[in-house]
Amino acid sequence: MRGLSVPVLELATIAINLGLCVAIMRSAGNRAANPFFLAIGLFAVLMIGRHLMLVSGADVEFPEYLFIQDNSPWRLLAGLGISLWLAGVLVASTFSYRRAPKPYLPSFPHEPASFSALRGVAYVLLLATTALLGTLVMATGEGLVNTSYLLRFDPRFAHLINIKYVVILTAYFLTALAASLRRQLTTSARWQARAWMLAALLLAVSTLLFGDRDLLIFWLLYAFAMRTVVLRGKGILSLLPLAAPLAGLFVLLKALRNTLWFEDHPSGPESAFRSLADGLNMDIFDKLTLAMRTWDQQDLRLGEDFLNGIVALLPRAVWPGKPDTLYVDIWFKNLFEASRTGWPISPPGEWYINFGWPGFALGGLATGMVLGLARDKYRDAASNPFAFMVMFIVATRFIPLGVTSSLPFFYLTWMLQLVLAALLYRALRSFLLRSPSPVRR
Repeated sequence: MRGLSVPVLELATIAINLGLCVAIMRSAGNRAANPFFLAIGLFAVLMIGRHLMLVSGADVEFPEYLFIQDNSPWRLLAGLGISLWLAGVLVASTFSYRRAPKPYLPSFPHEPASFSALRGVAYVLLLATTALLGTLVMATGEGLVNTSYLLRFDPRFAHLINIKYVVILTAYFLTALAASLRRQLTTSARWQARAWMLAALLLAVSTLLFGDRDLLIFWLLYAFAMRTVVLRGKGILSLLPLAAPLAGLFVLLKALRNTLWFEDHPSGPESAFRSLADGLNMDIFDKLTLAMRTWDQQDLRLGEDFLNGIVALLPRAVWPGKPDTLYVDIWFKNLFEASRTGWPISPPGEWYINFGWPGFALGGLATGMVLGLARDKYRDAASNPFAFMVMFIVATRFIPLGVTSSLPFFYLTWMLQLVLAALLYRALRSFLLRSPSPVRR
């Protein structure tokens, strides 16, 4: 061991972590449509892929002024922490959660008698989206680009950015509805294409308006996954060829956003790997190593960030003086430089600064349990477009890369909307079934 260099040990850790990812996918079962495949695939690309990029010398950590000294020992420790995290996910993936109550996870039956009610939900969501987007633009009194800037940097309009979650749900619901009708052969492929184009248009406008390039990217991944798994009956691993073009689109949208917002402060030329890492936000691994280096000499936060995640739900209308530093990413960045934006330190990083090394395993277990609940709740995801929709949202949006202190917020913005949509669906379906007049189904 003494003769082994740190980079060699890092490469060994990367190989172990990739092996753990494969083991999780094999253990999770149901390879056609499985939340473990989506969640662990994204984790491998962003976290393990970034580690490999740094070890190979293709890029360096950034911001570079915080990584002047050799960071390889901390990269190695971060890789070992990820091993514990993935081991926790692997253990959780082996359990069955079929008997666990899941009232907090919505369901939409996939049957011809439900289609009229599902269309009604789609119309309500479209109406709400149109009204909210129109209200947003009128509230700021600016054009599309200026409104985007105000939403991100002006505290007066910061709360309005949450409108995007209604827009996203509308687009996802339209996509699932079109796939459901198409699967039952009650609509033509042309109608499905029009519905998906409307969803894409909503998210393209939202990408420019809210400045979140992942809105359109993740919908594209979702739409292709829906087409591949639900409509064509192929496994979810068939989506691997999409990785490169979607990553390239991420980078292009990041460059477009910077051009629109920071046109007076152009950045210097970047390498292809730096552009890729910046566009995909792969620097969360860099911040994990920075957190481990910093907390080597500081006290653990012992769950404070998870408590703050609940307190932060209070709106500023109720708590005008709510500090931005309640959010762990903003708090962490302010340790090094004053800012109203944050540095995400990744889900494993949040669990580490709160609970130390055991936090890696605990966070992995919590993540695996959430994914297991979604897997066993939506076992028909390969044939039910709405089950696939919720499963996809859980794996990629509700717990992005893992359970974090923002779980209460993500439930409020993602899952609660779906629960309300499911309740609306049940109310409409009950009303239509009781209607004395014939209803076209």
